[in-house]
Amino acid sequence: MRTISPTCMITKMVALAVLLLFPFLINSSFASTSGIAHEVVSNEKMQIYVVSLTEQDEGGPNKRVDVEVIIKNLEPNARAFNIFFVKIIDSNGDEHKVSPLLSTVLPIRIPSNDIIRGILVFPIPPDTNAASLVWEESDGSKLTVDLTKIKQPADPIPKSDWVLTPNKGRVISDGRTQLTIHDERLNESPPYYHVDISIKSLSKEAISYSATYSFVKDQDGYLYPPDVKNLDLMYNPLRQGELAAGTEIRGEILFPLVDGVSNVMFIYDEKLGRGSYFAVPEFPYPVALLAAAGTILVLGRMHAIKRKA
Repeated sequence: MRTISPTCMITKMVALAVLLLFPFLINSSFASTSGIAHEVVSNEKMQIYVVSLTEQDEGGPNKRVDVEVIIKNLEPNARAFNIFFVKIIDSNGDEHKVSPLLSTVLPIRIPSNDIIRGILVFPIPPDTNAASLVWEESDGSKLTVDLTKIKQPADPIPKSDWVLTPNKGRVISDGRTQLTIHDERLNESPPYYHVDISIKSLSKEAISYSATYSFVKDQDGYLYPPDVKNLDLMYNPLRQGELAAGTEIRGEILFPLVDGVSNVMFIYDEKLGRGSYFAVPEFPYPVALLAAAGTILVLGRMHAIKRKA
């Protein structure tokens, strides 16, 4: 019987790790800035993928159009996706703005190479149909999705490059604010995420804090805001206020989830984009792959030394 040598097996494992890493090294400029539903539409800053479209005519002056999207941040830094940049063009060629109160794509910064998923809601006249979705940012960059066509077979949906791991004991700082996660619990039934954190001011000036600056994002990209109404469910709920230089406050935050959430990323976005920003865990997928490849190489080297001995 033919057998594979340990060295050959190690080489194949390293090659597999490199192949897994390769898609993350491809320049996004290969993707098109226009496309159709179920197709990745991209520029150097972002990707957008239309998952589904539904139209509901409830008998009012407008009908409701729900567009489920996945958006991926391709920029090197964390950023928010301002839904006021998006509009729908109807079958008559007229433009319609998004309804921010009904939409679930929140203006929260997400890390580089991470995704956000949600529903964009548009009111349009009942005698028209949604023809295209246009995302045009303030610098003039634009992505266009034809909503009348669906790609078959569909492109693979955009995925986050981040590995979600436990956060307990993590201490992170940006030089202005220090965040410590003392404890956390991801509960399945009922589904919720409970976290016990400390926030410390490292600034020479007062900084603000609030439970409403925090969110969690699940493995599929859905964002969940904190429960700020049922504070009596927690022993020491985090509220809001200001921290003088060098002071610290500790408190708990509760996030109601939906069934099936298996991992979450905790996000603290001070003043929703105008202050300190933290997203934990902080291990992007390519780093995890490189670490795995490094481990394989070390084990291979150790095996070779052992054989020589």
